Order: sequence, then C-alpha cells, then structure tokens
Amino acid sequence: MKINQIKNVVLPLLLLFCLIGCSEDKAPQTYPPTLVTNSAAELTRFEALLSGSVVPHANSVVKAEVFFLFAKGNTLVDAEEFTATPDNTTEGRYVCTIDGLTPGNEYCYSICARSGGSIAKGEVIKFETLSSTAPVPAATIATNINENGALLSSDITDNGGQNVTQRGLLTKFIRKVCRSQPRLTKPGPSAWKPKLSVSRFPTCKPKPSTSSELSPSTRREPDMERPSLSQPKS
Repeated sequence: MKINQIKNVVLPLLLLFCLIGCSEDKAPQTYPPTLVTNSAAELTRFEALLSGSVVPHANSVVKAEVFFLFAKGNTLVDAEEFTATPDNTTEGRYVCTIDGLTPGNEYCYSICARSGGSIAKGEVIKFETLSSTAPVPAATIATNINENGALLSSDITDNGGQNVTQRGLLTKFIRKVCRSQPRLTKPGPSAWKPKLSVSRFPTCKPKPSTSSELSPSTRREPDMERPSLSQPKS
C-alpha cells in the first residue's frame, strides 16, 4: 500500500520536472552574417585581389568560417574555394590574392561564410583581367664601335602578357658616299687641252650706191654687213 502511494507521488513530480526543463530549453538557431562582396582590385594580366566584408549577426555566438568562391566565366557553377584572410587595416574585411590567371579572360567570385552545415553567400562580382599587348623593348645600346662594326644590345621591359617566342634587332645600313676634292696638277705633255678657234670679225664695207639716189641735203649711212662666227675647227 505504501509503495503504491509513493509511486503516485513521485511519478507526477518527475513528470512535472521534465515539463519545466523542456519549457526552459531553446532550440539552437543559426544567424547568418551580412556579407558584402567588393569589386576586384589590383588587376593585372595574371593576378587579382578579391575582397569582401563580413558583419556578424548580433545574436550569433558561433564564429563562421569565411572563404571565397571563385570561378572562370560569369557563373559559380564550377567554383573553387579559396581561404579568406582577415585584413588588419579594416575590421570585418577579408582579402585573397588569386594568381595564375589568363590575360583578357572573365572571372567571377563571391564571399561566403560557413557555420556548421549552413553556407551564406554574398553577391557575385565579375571582372576581366588585362589583355595582352605588344612587348616593350628597352633602348638599343651600341658598344665596341669601330670601323668594321658595333655590338648592339637591348632588353625587354614588358613581355606584353605572353612568353616572347622570337627576339632580334632590326638594323638599317646607310652608305655615305664621300666625293674627294679635285686635285690640281700641272699639265703634262699628254694632258688634254681644249681647242677653240674663232675667226676674226670681218671689216665693215659700205654698200655702193649711185649719186642719183641721194638728195643734196640727205646723208645715207652705209649698210653694215653682219659679222658671223665660223665653226670651230675640230
């Protein structure tokens, strides 16, 4: 009899304690942080700096793992995970440097946070690496210059984004013709002498005329024959 009375008292008390304990317990909840994906910076042909900021939820007590999803193209279908490093200069900012990229290609990425089995993603940002350009050579230097030639040397300061497959120097030769000054020498026996023969001018002879053609008060000038030059003898 006493045992039954004890059971009737103890069992309700245990049930009451269980109900009170369950009512005080709260189900665990995950509070995702606020994620902001920044634009890519320090873009080159082969590298890019990814960055983003993370603002934890006020009620969150679990620290989330921050990383970047990065992929070639404009979607994160085949994205790879890259570890995000906290930026010491700005609180809540994370960065990651990606290298080995291809010049002139499009890429995309997003900052993410993982807590347990839940993953929160930020906005997807796209960017394009710099395109390849023509190689930039340094100034050509000529050394060991003499009457037979010279040693030409140069270097490439920027390969333009691709490996240089051929090198060389383009030269242009200019021949300068030096004309020697004529030298004066005394003519020898066989020296060539120019010959020029000019005949004398003939004397002017008056043209005969009759006295009947002249009037007493008129004076007629004699007609002059035009002198001629004879051809030089060969």
